[in-house]
Amino acid sequence: MATLQHIPRGFACSSGKKLTIFEYSDEAGVTKKEIELELPAENSSTDNKQEDEDAIEKKAPSKNEEHVLATSVSPSGRYLAVCDTVKQLHLFDAETEWTRHSTRELPRRCTSVTFTQDDLQVLVADKTGDVYRYNVKEGYTEGNSGEDDKGAQLMLGHLSMLLDVVLTNDDKYIVTCDRDEKIRVSHYPNCYNIHTFCMGHKGYVSSLVYVERNSLLISGGGEGEIIVWTLSGERLAGAVCVDESQRSSQDHGDFGVKKLSYDPDTGVLAAVCYGSNIVYVFRLENSELGTSLKQSVSMTTDVEPWDICFDCDHHFWVLQPKEGDCARVYQWNNEAFMMRILTTEEKRCRASLLLEAINSSWEFFEESVGMYTHLPEGLRKVKIDNMKDYLEKKQERVSGTKRKIDQSESTETAEITQKDS
Repeated sequence: MATLQHIPRGFACSSGKKLTIFEYSDEAGVTKKEIELELPAENSSTDNKQEDEDAIEKKAPSKNEEHVLATSVSPSGRYLAVCDTVKQLHLFDAETEWTRHSTRELPRRCTSVTFTQDDLQVLVADKTGDVYRYNVKEGYTEGNSGEDDKGAQLMLGHLSMLLDVVLTNDDKYIVTCDRDEKIRVSHYPNCYNIHTFCMGHKGYVSSLVYVERNSLLISGGGEGEIIVWTLSGERLAGAVCVDESQRSSQDHGDFGVKKLSYDPDTGVLAAVCYGSNIVYVFRLENSELGTSLKQSVSMTTDVEPWDICFDCDHHFWVLQPKEGDCARVYQWNNEAFMMRILTTEEKRCRASLLLEAINSSWEFFEESVGMYTHLPEGLRKVKIDNMKDYLEKKQERVSGTKRKIDQSESTETAEITQKDS
C-alpha cells in the first residue's frame, strides 16, 4: 500500500520499498527525489540464533512484503522516519536534502511510528504490542536510558497487536491503541504509570488523532465508529462512518476505519474505511452544550483510497490506486461546510503543481497496486463457536453407549433363555 506524508514544503510518498520526496519552491517549482530503501545484509542478525518465525520473515521476504509499513515526520519537519517490512527504521534528514541519517534494526515489524516534540527521540509501536524508543542522534543518552545493544529502549507493552501511537503536544502522555478494542493513556516517559483507559469501541482501534486545542482524543474503530474522548477517558461524542445496511452487508470485523486525518485550524476530520471508496468528512464543534462531531459531506473516489492527509494550507489530499488520477486535492469551504475539488487547470498554486507532479509519477505508485486490497491479516478476530459441534459429538457418544448397552443386554438375555430351555 502506498502512503502520503505531508512535509513542510510538499510530500513524502512511499510505494513498495521506495520513497519519493515531492518538494515545492518558488525558484525551482516542484522537485522530485527518489530513494530506495536498503535491505539488511544477509545473516546480519540471525547468526548463531535459533530461527523463529520473525527471523524467517526477515531473511526471505516476498516481493509484496518488501515495502514501507509506516512513516512519520518530526514536529520541526526536519526528520522523516520510515519503517519497512524487513524490520528496519530509517531516518532521513531534510537539512541534508533527505539523505539517510541512520538505519536501525527493529525487534519486530512496525505498525506505527512517531516523534517526541523535541525531535530527539522516535517511538515505534510493533505487531507484538510493544513500544520501543530510539534516539535520533546515535550515541545520545538521557540519564539511565536502559537501551539494549541495538539502541532500543522498551517503553510499554500491550497484550495485543498495537495499531497506532500518538504523543500529546507537551509529551506528557503517550496514547496507544490495539486490536482488542483498548485505548491506553500512559504518562510519558514513565509509561508504566497508566493514566486511564478509553473503553467503548467494539472492534479493533486502528487510528488516533490528538487535538491540542481542547486536549481531546479522536479514535476510529473496526466497527466503523469514530469517538471523541477526553484524556481522562470520558466519551464526549461519536459518529458512525457507515449506515446499518452497509455494516450488515459486511462480515463482522471486516469493515472499519482505516485512517483518520484532522486539520486543527478548520476543525475538519476526514476518515476512510477498509473496503470502501467513500471519504467521510466531519466537523468537530465545541459549544456551551458540549462537544459534537457532525458529518458535513461524504465524497466518493473511484477506488478504495490508499491514504489521506491535510497539508499546511488546509488542503485535503486523497491518494488512490488509479493511473492519471492517483492524487486528488480538496479545499474546505468554511461558509458552505463542504469540500471543493481542486484541479491542475486552476490557478498555478503550490497544491496544483504538487498535484500535477504526483499524478505524473504513476510508475512509482504502480508497484503498490494490489497490496492490502482487503483488511490486513490479523485485525479481524475470529470467534470460535464450537458448541454446536460439541453437542453433536456428545449426542453421538451418548447414542453409541446406549447401543452398546442394548447389544450386551440382548446377548445376556439370549444366553439365559438358552439355559432355561
